[in-house]
Amino acid sequence: MNTYYINDDQFKKTSIYKDFLNNHKGIGYLKIKASSANEAVPIQGIKIIVTKTINNDRIVFFEGKTNESGIINNIPLPAPKSDDDNLISPLYETYDILSIYEKENLKQNYKANIFDGIYVVQNINIKPAMNMEDY
Repeated sequence: MNTYYINDDQFKKTSIYKDFLNNHKGIGYLKIKASSANEAVPIQGIKIIVTKTINNDRIVFFEGKTNESGIINNIPLPAPKSDDDNLISPLYETYDILSIYEKENLKQNYKANIFDGIYVVQNINIKPAMNMEDY
């Protein structure tokens, strides 16, 4: 399996890129919200990688870290264009999200369905390691 970055100029010349964007003319948005203690404590510095596997190739659409509020806002992702004639079964694209919290050596996988013109929030829930000697 090869890994490509969506903004890489060499990748933009491939048929995988052109075919995918031809079938995904819309844009949806992903917001990451990382926290602990039932969303009471935001977690800064969680590394987020948003990918999709296409034809056995891994495409990286986004890499970044959460801010002091535990947020990454407005990640644009290609989505199938909405069909106003078919609002009962809207089209979407599913992306893989990997969250890495290096401080606690935690990795979690998520999936997010992205719809054209819609903001989707993915909560990343971090359960802190408990030191049993403290109890």
